[in-house]
Amino acid sequence: MNTLRPQEALNRLRRHAPLVELISRLDKGPYPVDVGEAEGPFAAIMVAEAARTSRGPLLAVMPSDQEADALLVDLELLGADAALL
Repeated sequence: MNTLRPQEALNRLRRHAPLVELISRLDKGPYPVDVGEAEGPFAAIMVAEAARTSRGPLLAVMPSDQEADALLVDLELLGADAALL
């Protein structure tokens, strides 16, 4: 049984060293930042956290329409303000 609440899980992930490094890189540049191999809900967590800490809009490019749709659903579940273009 999983007793870790969603917000607690997100708080722990926000301290995850690779995610902290990504957010730092997004803050400082250079651009673009390629995050290959990030799949499923973790991709959405990375995008949501990057959007939460960014000073402007953020664009996430997915390899397929299905993955873009799935990312949008995951971002909405995380409470991120997202749109599909």
